[in-house]
Amino acid sequence: SGHATFGLPATPWLLNSAGAISGGPLAIAADAALGCALQSELGPATPYTTSELSMTMLRPVRADGGTISANGQRVHRGRSVGLTEAFLIDESRDRLVAHCTSRLAIFPPLNPTPEAPLDPPALEPPADLASDPYRRPVEGEVLGQDVWDSLSGLEVIQGQIRGELPLPPISHLTGLWPVEAERGALIMRLPASEWLNSPARRMQGGAIAMLADACLVGAVATTASAGTAIASIDFKVNFLRPVPGDGRDLIAEARVEHS
Repeated sequence: SGHATFGLPATPWLLNSAGAISGGPLAIAADAALGCALQSELGPATPYTTSELSMTMLRPVRADGGTISANGQRVHRGRSVGLTEAFLIDESRDRLVAHCTSRLAIFPPLNPTPEAPLDPPALEPPADLASDPYRRPVEGEVLGQDVWDSLSGLEVIQGQIRGELPLPPISHLTGLWPVEAERGALIMRLPASEWLNSPARRMQGGAIAMLADACLVGAVATTASAGTAIASIDFKVNFLRPVPGDGRDLIAEARVEHS
């Protein structure tokens, strides 16, 4: 009660073009732990949703095949508002990599309570666990240092949009894709796939945050000269409405306010 832990494999599938796992994919595990820490204390048929998610990154995460654990705990639970926090730990090195907080809206219990399905489908785990997407051979490429040393951030992103430079593994795993770029501005898209849904059959808040983080960092990258590294230190997402996981593209537009 009041606690929830999720594990995220530090797989090469999560790598960005610079060869690191950014805060965006970590937000998927964080949001799950933050939400379920509150859910563990709610009564039956009590809906809730994340209204705000904040992440502070402390150190880079490498794709070494280990596990990143997101350990969530309830800080406050009222009648309509919950507050939770989570600590993301690199299990292979036993060190903290990020700290997260979340504010959640709690709704009145459903009345009457919906009837349970009369004959819910029986779900069997796959016989071959190697069929899980993150266990399959990695697609996409991390750009070499020679590319970063010779091209500006804008040239790299525009080259990826035109298909002249390869997209990273995280793009092939999720469909996270740059659409349009100019100096100080970037547009990206992420298909609202059912793969990214929460159990509530809506796009998971952490997946939405992943798109936001990638677009924010990418917009700053469009202002960076060759040989300049970019990484997000922290970010916050305010959720205004749910996103149906119907396969349509969710579009992010980011613009640099100060550089």
